[in-house]
Amino acid sequence: MECEIRRRLWWHVTIIDGRVAEDHGIITGGNGSCCDTKFPLNINDTDLTADMKGPPQSREAPTEMTLSLVSIESNQALQELHNIISKGPNCTEKVTRLKQILEDFKARMQEKYLRYCDINVPLQRYAFFLGQLQIGKMEAMIRQQYLKGRAAENPSELACDESLNHAIKVLEICYMMKTDELFTNYLWFCRTFTQYSGLTHVLWSLCVCPQSALAEKAWSAVERSFELEERPGMPELGQKWNVLLKLRDKALSIRHALMSSQTSVNELHNSGSSQTQMGNINEDIYNMAIAEGLMWDLDFDMISGLQAFSAEHELQDRGIQLQGLSNRGQEDQNL
Repeated sequence: MECEIRRRLWWHVTIIDGRVAEDHGIITGGNGSCCDTKFPLNINDTDLTADMKGPPQSREAPTEMTLSLVSIESNQALQELHNIISKGPNCTEKVTRLKQILEDFKARMQEKYLRYCDINVPLQRYAFFLGQLQIGKMEAMIRQQYLKGRAAENPSELACDESLNHAIKVLEICYMMKTDELFTNYLWFCRTFTQYSGLTHVLWSLCVCPQSALAEKAWSAVERSFELEERPGMPELGQKWNVLLKLRDKALSIRHALMSSQTSVNELHNSGSSQTQMGNINEDIYNMAIAEGLMWDLDFDMISGLQAFSAEHELQDRGIQLQGLSNRGQEDQNL
């Protein structure tokens, strides 16, 4: 019994370590490579007794530990992805390895936990959607790494891509989990999770490709997420939120300029200049973070190294000015 309790304690410490790292935009490097501690068993507390002769059998059913195990295994898989992402430039072999880790994780989650969850039971419903949220997060992260390797080939694809759809899905699941009446008893816990990575990716995409077919869906997810996180009674938001506010302002400036223009969307798409480089949005975000006293590792939030492209020059060629955008961008870089 003591061994099982120690395993639970260790892996919960690693979850907290990962949460703190994500909230501050840094990568811890993971703990899986420096220990051989096994995962806790999928059992109920009543399966543990002081006089037991050996460990109980892990159950093939929902238990009191299922939610914790989904969190533990998700955190471990994310750390494994981060470790590979941080090692050297992107290549086909690297992306293939990332995809394999994700596929193994998805199969493991489904086989061990998710297929047993009854979404009409609050705790099991929470575990199921947490698993789906983490899978969506990893899908977007891996797709972004694939795109990093193709940045020079076709920059117009970087934001208008299925990775944006995965990031939107993450925001939608997170919103549902924070508003679902079945999760009333767990809201105190759920509300501590702010989807910095999902919001960063979606807002970056809206800066880079404001006329994406997914733009309206993305804005809906962003607006609902911001409204929810800023409600009275929600946990206090830290410095990283201030960076997201500035990034949202930048995306809104581009959106408003496009909405006020008389140039048709089709004309812009067919103009042949959609790959005009506006600058590096990563540098803008980095400068925003520095102004807030943060050393934000953008690779953790799925967008490091990607060049930003926008319709700014296309609009200016037609005599349409993005009022205030250029000045704001310059101010961000001077922060």
